[in-house]
Amino acid sequence: MLMCEYCPLTEDDNYYEQPSSRRTHMCVTEQSDTQSLFSQSVKNTPGPDMLSYRDLRLAREWDKERIGRLTKVAIRIGRPPEVWMCDIGVVIRKPGKDNKTMVTAYRSMSLLSPIGKVVEKVLTELLSEKANGRGLLSGGQLGSREGRSAIDAVAIMVNGANAA
Repeated sequence: MLMCEYCPLTEDDNYYEQPSSRRTHMCVTEQSDTQSLFSQSVKNTPGPDMLSYRDLRLAREWDKERIGRLTKVAIRIGRPPEVWMCDIGVVIRKPGKDNKTMVTAYRSMSLLSPIGKVVEKVLTELLSEKANGRGLLSGGQLGSREGRSAIDAVAIMVNGANAA
């Protein structure tokens, strides 16, 4: 019912029926969505819905469970509402670039909805946790793994170069 109301099918969709109910949404905890929300800067520019992370934090203080419920519903139905995934493309001048005719004097930005980013971050953490728990990633996989960083990658490269 929620999927039909908040995520109506469009011509581009390849979904013919609602995805089967899965249990991944049951793994979303208050701690996971709170951590995802508070790991973002309140100085970020809002997206098309004009909500900022500061607004979401205030909403969380008002109703602690609401963001968690929204996150769970988006994960359970298999995709977030389309309005959360819309963006606004913005082109701004880089500071210190005087030649306005050069393309390199500009930076493009995509402003997304903060609630959509929170859902993405929660889902990314869940997927990463499942992949690590089931041993689906190779030992050489460094990206998106807890306790591994770019410094580890450099150390592996230097070690390999020294061994050769």
